[in-house]
Amino acid sequence: MPLSKNYKHMRNFIINRIKRGVVFGVIFIGVSIYFYFTNALDLALTFFVISITLIVVYLIYFFSKKGSI
Repeated sequence: MPLSKNYKHMRNFIINRIKRGVVFGVIFIGVSIYFYFTNALDLALTFFVISITLIVVYLIYFFSKKGSI
């Protein structure tokens, strides 16, 4: 039975890591929307690009490190 317990633990760990990466991305998207509405369009675009890059790089790094789910 320790094998199934270990699998459950790994699955929860993977889900938590993905959630953390997505939360950082969502925070950056929120900051970019705030800058967009305050007419700082260059800052908004910069933060939006950073957030998309963060999400993509984080997911690619995580799955290449751990292998597939």
